[in-house]
Amino acid sequence: MQSQILIKKDIPTMTTANTSGLVPIYDSMVAEHGDVPTETREAAEEIQREVAEVLDWNRFRPGD
Repeated sequence: MQSQILIKKDIPTMTTANTSGLVPIYDSMVAEHGDVPTETREAAEEIQREVAEVLDWNRFRPGD
């Protein structure tokens, strides 16, 4: 069995347009569990910034 890699473009985003019927459910879940998608996204963005800084080889080029 082959595992599938989920690509970011395949993940639907929550917008006002596509959540009109789900807002009360989403709001109650956020109230109960916190805004997990937002917290996860923010953590991932922070990790990406940190990795970009660590892997920035430009600082090792002479004359820069």
